[in-house]
Amino acid sequence: MDTLVNDGNTYKKLKSDPSKKLQRNLNQKLWPLHLANIIKKPLYSKHRCSVAQAPKLYERSEHRLVNSADFITKIQAETISAIHELVSFDVKSLFTSIPLKLAIECMEESLANYDDELPIPKEEIIDLLKLCLESTFFQYNGSFYQQLHGTAMGSPVSVVVAEIVMQRLEERALSSYPNPPPFWFRYVDDTLT
Repeated sequence: MDTLVNDGNTYKKLKSDPSKKLQRNLNQKLWPLHLANIIKKPLYSKHRCSVAQAPKLYERSEHRLVNSADFITKIQAETISAIHELVSFDVKSLFTSIPLKLAIECMEESLANYDDELPIPKEEIIDLLKLCLESTFFQYNGSFYQQLHGTAMGSPVSVVVAEIVMQRLEERALSSYPNPPPFWFRYVDDTLT
C-alpha cells in the first residue's frame, strides 16, 4: 500500500482531513433541492442501487452480462464458426482509468434518455455526480490522500459510472467497426468476443 500511495501520478497526500469541506459542499448542493421539495428522505431509499439491483440507466445494453448463468444462456445461443477465434480481455484498472470528463459526458447522454422519469433535474444530478467523482479521498496510516484521476474504487457511484462508460465505448466501437464480431459479452470489465 505504501508503494501505491507514494505514486505521485495517481495520489496526492493532503495536508488535512477534507471531510468537513466536502460535507459543506454537499450541504450547499442538497439544501436548495430539499427546500424546493425535490429531495425528500424517502427518495434516497427508493433510488439508491446496489450490485444486486442495477439502476435503470444500464439495463438496456445487450452486451452486459448479469452473472455466469446469463453468460451460459447467451453463449449457448451462439454459433462459433471455424474461422473465428474466441478472445477474452479486461480493462486494466478500470475505475482509476476512466477520465472524469468522459464519465460526465457518458452520464449526460444516458440521463437524456430518462428526462421524463428523473426525480431531480438532470443538471442537479450531474452537479452531484461531479462532486462525488471529484471527492476521491481516503485515509491510510494516519494521512489523507486524494486520488488524482478516475473514479473511486469501492464507491457505489463508480460502479454505475464505469458501466455507463463501458456501454458508450462499446456502442461507439462496435457501430463504427466495419466487420463487428458475431457476439460481444461483457461482465463489468471482462469481455468475451
